[in-house]
Amino acid sequence: MPKEVEIILRQRLDALAALSWSELDSYGERNEVLTTPSEERYRVVTGAFWDMDEWASGMELYAQAYAGSGLRRRFPYKLWAARGSEEDPVPEPPAGWKPTRRARIRRRRR
Repeated sequence: MPKEVEIILRQRLDALAALSWSELDSYGERNEVLTTPSEERYRVVTGAFWDMDEWASGMELYAQAYAGSGLRRRFPYKLWAARGSEEDPVPEPPAGWKPTRRARIRRRRR
């Protein structure tokens, strides 16, 4: 991984890890396009998701950089982090919180 891309991804991942648990819960995934000091353009994707169950497990955090062309357009540079260890326990959910369930996709019968 190029050093300038690694620095950018590390900064994004550190900023994501600094968010509160409530902010992480609502973060989802975000995209941005940026140009490195060497004039290369990347689409940077950051996101956070619960490892297993909301407010009962840790969270996985990621930052990915997709190049505009070439192999890295499909296979991005990636960095991962996690929250929810013994030093950073998952707190109780906010008052009034209700679990979200993903919509079940029904397949049509042919």
